[in-house]
Amino acid sequence: MKYLTLILAVTFLLLGKLNAQNSELQFNSNINIQSNGLNSNILNTFLYGGFINQELKDKWINASKVNNIINGEITNEINYNIKFIKSDLTFLISDKNHININLRQDMLKLILNGNSTYQEQLLEFDNSSLRATRYQQFKIGYNFHLRKNKIKFGASYLRGNHNISLLINKGTLYTDLNGQNIDLNYDIQGFSTDTSSYNIFNNNGHGMAIDFATKISVGKSLINLYVKDLGFIKWNNNSINSFVDSSYNYSGIFIEDLYNFNDSLINFEDNFNYVINQNQYKSYIAADLGINFEKKFKLKKIKKIIVGINAKWHPLFDNNKLNFAKIKQGIIESNYKPQVFIITEIPRNNFDIISKIYYGGYVEDINLDVALKIERKISLILGTQSINQIISKNNRRFFSLYLRIIKKF
Repeated sequence: MKYLTLILAVTFLLLGKLNAQNSELQFNSNINIQSNGLNSNILNTFLYGGFINQELKDKWINASKVNNIINGEITNEINYNIKFIKSDLTFLISDKNHININLRQDMLKLILNGNSTYQEQLLEFDNSSLRATRYQQFKIGYNFHLRKNKIKFGASYLRGNHNISLLINKGTLYTDLNGQNIDLNYDIQGFSTDTSSYNIFNNNGHGMAIDFATKISVGKSLINLYVKDLGFIKWNNNSINSFVDSSYNYSGIFIEDLYNFNDSLINFEDNFNYVINQNQYKSYIAADLGINFEKKFKLKKIKKIIVGINAKWHPLFDNNKLNFAKIKQGIIESNYKPQVFIITEIPRNNFDIISKIYYGGYVEDINLDVALKIERKISLILGTQSINQIISKNNRRFFSLYLRIIKKF
């Protein structure tokens, strides 16, 4: 709560010293579901086919990757921007839901087919992970002009509702021929917020995030550098922290006397270490880092072109201090490959078409983002980040829809 109080104090201080020229109110809603392996044909068969036969299992495994990424986001936000002569002041309130899963192909094989299919093979589950977070964000941003350049700072208070984080640091399974020997090793970390109540608006944690961006004018072009939503949530003392480190070896049953059978005849070794406690822990939210180049045109067929690259920073756990190694860790563990993109805005008679061609992100394909922009007293932007996936009849692995409603005063 102290972060929110600080943000409000800075807000009133700035408002007291500046005279507003005009303002803008914006509502944004976004749903985005992506996977680099699971497609709509498999999902529909799984949901509506009645049962999972071997053909579906094989199709699913063949379509999967070494690391199968599933990412889902649902965001609703209200953004109020006040413009001054040489600056802007922005207030944002948002509700965010984010789930990110990294499922190793070998784990998918084991889930679908069991271990008997993979005799004399080593199945590896290292670095499989799942995390899901729901929180609200209260942000204030200040953008000021410095000659021809612009600099923006932002600070957010984060109100955490729920979180679950699960990481398999190490996981292997080896099954000998005819199951004569089974060797299982795993090291798992798990964290979750209070499970006694699942009210979607529970307050189980607090955190903060920062933004920084700068626009540098170079002739008639702009260079944009930005860091957005770099932050964390610290979950309360009722949170569950669990750690499992175990090895298991089974080497069959030896029977010398059929009438003298007991548990001692089962040959296995089990080294099981399990720790669970209630304590605070920290999780990070997904941050965007990027650079792009923007060029505006005074043409009938094109307004502007933006070329850039965007990365995400989203480490799994708070296990290292912030340094270059931590930055690299966060980029790798985000499960998001740096995305290269080109954006164009094309004017039409009654609306503009905004298109974005990009490669990378949570999926590995080239995708097309298309939006219609209608400017009136109340402006509207309606679009999707996956128009090529939506119009495709087969193998859809991406669904996205976003809406922006803008009212200027």
